Amino acid sequence: MREPRDLRVLVVGDAFSLPDGEGATARVRAVARGLSAAGCHVKILITSPSERPDSRTSNRDGSGVVDGVPFEYTPGTPLLSRSFWGRRGAEVVGVVRASLSAARGCDAVVVYTTTSAFLPLALSVSARLGGAVTVKDASELPFVYASDTRLRRRYHKWHVAAVQRAYDGTIVISAYLDEYFTRVSRRGAVNLLVPILVDVDEYERASAAASPEPGMVLYAGSLGHVGELETLLRVFAGVASRRRDARLTVLGDDMGTGRRGELERTARALNIDSMVEFAGLIPRCDMPDRLARASVLVLPRAAGAFSTAGLPTKLAEYLATGRPVVVTAVGDIPRYLRDGQDAFLVPPGDEEAFRSRLEYVLEHPEAATAVGLQGRDLARREFDYAIHGPRIARFLADLRSTRAGRVDTMRGTS
Repeated sequence: MREPRDLRVLVVGDAFSLPDGEGATARVRAVARGLSAAGCHVKILITSPSERPDSRTSNRDGSGVVDGVPFEYTPGTPLLSRSFWGRRGAEVVGVVRASLSAARGCDAVVVYTTTSAFLPLALSVSARLGGAVTVKDASELPFVYASDTRLRRRYHKWHVAAVQRAYDGTIVISAYLDEYFTRVSRRGAVNLLVPILVDVDEYERASAAASPEPGMVLYAGSLGHVGELETLLRVFAGVASRRRDARLTVLGDDMGTGRRGELERTARALNIDSMVEFAGLIPRCDMPDRLARASVLVLPRAAGAFSTAGLPTKLAEYLATGRPVVVTAVGDIPRYLRDGQDAFLVPPGDEEAFRSRLEYVLEHPEAATAVGLQGRDLARREFDYAIHGPRIARFLADLRSTRAGRVDTMRGTS
């Protein structure tokens, strides 16, 4: 049996970009880095271009190395074609090349995709030919962003039933997803719960080198979460009416949806536009320093399936800085965090409670700092990538051993 430290692992997907990106990118980098630290031989393959040609992006190279792990855009470039058929052709080429890599000698394929059926099915067939196992890493419910119509519901049900059978197992980020994928996966498939991941040392070093700016409130994440950012702006407006030294920085991209313009108009309507900075998407290497300069890090979450099933990677990064965190208590968040001890938890939908907690942190910096440091200790115990890398490696090795045993049994009875 191949030992976990010798595993050859392909991390493949179309739901992230490299070297920079948002939540999915952070998850991929942490998992790959954890496996590499555990002694596995890891390579990341991205099967679809992700960057508009006219965008100001740092993702310009078709291949490279990130966190010591090699990566490659299998279409040959991260840049999207300007034509519809060019984009579709690149996606096909990307999947075919990734599938050939899976068939040519690896032990496990870890897949990141949200809506594709072609990618996991193709990878599963290729992996089986090469004797490898195929595993999905699930950080959210399938089709959680899709519009809800009867026809779409039927398609989504069929899609999940068909595609999930391609996987030998699933890495899930929450207890909710553990139960969900146990229910929809084929018989014999198994799950491994791996929560949000972070390099605590990286963020602790940044915090040691930077001092928090008085009154600085910071949010980092996608601008696409409709309702959550509007909630934050209203909460901040209430704080700013009492503290004129307060400032809010919002880090994140709207992916060309126009959401940034909508939020800027909301800030003007609330008369806080001079106190709010929409800084856009910053390079991954700058994130620890930007978070470390905040007096408080905030993460509003709306109630619903998305928040219940998911667990935001940004929360682990927040906690790792040792700065105080105000976050909505939804999903698995209360499973790990204790209000007033590791972070400041707010009931979902309670803007007044969020404002009160945020004001408390700004007005009681010493007490809030103590809570922030406890949060860092918790992140080191629960979320550090170096703890979970060996767990994932053992999970993949056990799956492969089980697969090999089944094949040998079938051969013996044929």
